Amino acid sequence: MDPIVWTAVGSIVAVFSLLVVVVQLREARIDRRDDYLRGLIPFVSVDLYDNGQGIGLIPVRVYAHGGGVAYNVLINLTSSALPMPAIGGIPSLREGAPGQIALRGGLPPRFIGRLEIGFFDVFGGRHEAWHTVNCASGPLKPTDWLHWRCNDWRVHPIDTEQQSRPTRIWARLRRRNT
Repeated sequence: MDPIVWTAVGSIVAVFSLLVVVVQLREARIDRRDDYLRGLIPFVSVDLYDNGQGIGLIPVRVYAHGGGVAYNVLINLTSSALPMPAIGGIPSLREGAPGQIALRGGLPPRFIGRLEIGFFDVFGGRHEAWHTVNCASGPLKPTDWLHWRCNDWRVHPIDTEQQSRPTRIWARLRRRNT
């Protein structure tokens, strides 16, 4: 073969290899940024430990997992019929001892609703999540996993089942460009 052809093939391979290296370095930078943010932004979970039927106050333990501090932690219990905000809030929450919030009781016998959790991180970003809860078979308990809806952060797993395919693709492209 002609040496010019081999030179052209070698140049194409070199450019492609350089492109692969650049993409891998970019992904590594994004992963480092995400790991850094996970060290500063906690995951928050709740424990509904009351064995009552939701007649009196409903105590809720709130736990922070991982590094960082969750500021102004608020919990609301909502349904299509009536919103029931928490009595008080937790000013700051770190990993370790749980915080406690009381929800208003007086739930209807077959209450089905959502337990919404929200807090701010050290950067002032708002993080929100929710559980579906009900007291149809006894005490108020969550019926599914914690759904996160933090649009601007990649720290918490986003619930993509609720989004359409184009929305998921657009969100993935936006996250890669940050």
